[in-house]
Amino acid sequence: RDVLSFGIPGLEINGLELAEVWYDRILEVERFAIQSPSIELVNFPEVDQRQVDSLAQSDWYDLVDNIFEEVLIREFQVLGGNFRLDAQGQASAFEASDLRIYIEDFQLNDSARARRDNPFYAAELQVALNISDYSFELPDSSYAVQIRKLGISAADSAIFADSVFL
Repeated sequence: RDVLSFGIPGLEINGLELAEVWYDRILEVERFAIQSPSIELVNFPEVDQRQVDSLAQSDWYDLVDNIFEEVLIREFQVLGGNFRLDAQGQASAFEASDLRIYIEDFQLNDSARARRDNPFYAAELQVALNISDYSFELPDSSYAVQIRKLGISAADSAIFADSVFL
């Protein structure tokens, strides 16, 4: 059984036009910010790689297409917070603190669906988190990798890791 716990101490939404959402099915938000969320997934089943490979960008569009004609979020931020994934069959849980996500100009509509140059339908995507000494065993079972900080920047086409040990 999968258990999800999610707590949000602070939520800020600026520039939301409710009439546009209700009548035109257009969700447009200037700024959406989540302060210090606490997210925990427990007993998350092992992921079938075929399911991950089949999760194409069009699947995201189909998910919201029945509700909205268009979704525009100028700025989305997650500031601080914690994330924990306790997966079945894993020796240790994946825990992260100081979670930071920044997404700029997220746009989901017919024209965005056709474009493939913006990861996650956004002009900018940055993810950074501190990992509390997460380690995992390599497939040969002879070595383990330990990581303390991890980040992704779509605009820079970069993944960065700090304090990586073999």
